[in-house]
Amino acid sequence: MIGLGSLKQKFNESILIALEAGYRLFDTAELYGTEAELGAALEENLPKCGLQREDIFITTKVQIKNGNAASWAEESVMGSLERLRTT
Repeated sequence: MIGLGSLKQKFNESILIALEAGYRLFDTAELYGTEAELGAALEENLPKCGLQREDIFITTKVQIKNGNAASWAEESVMGSLERLRTT
């Protein structure tokens, strides 16, 4: 499986080209600041390629913060899911 990291330049176009080329793994992180863009680009471009959300994989990372690890980890994951439009 080939994956694609996420950059902000020509984001939507890059995601469409990647999907058309067969990419099914997309890597991002809250820290990169690209989760919302990736979520929007996938929402727009998956149907153009005859794909559904279930056809792709998205990896992201938990943002490290001070305090209770369980609570900030859950907060980070839930925020990522929302930004990626997967909830």
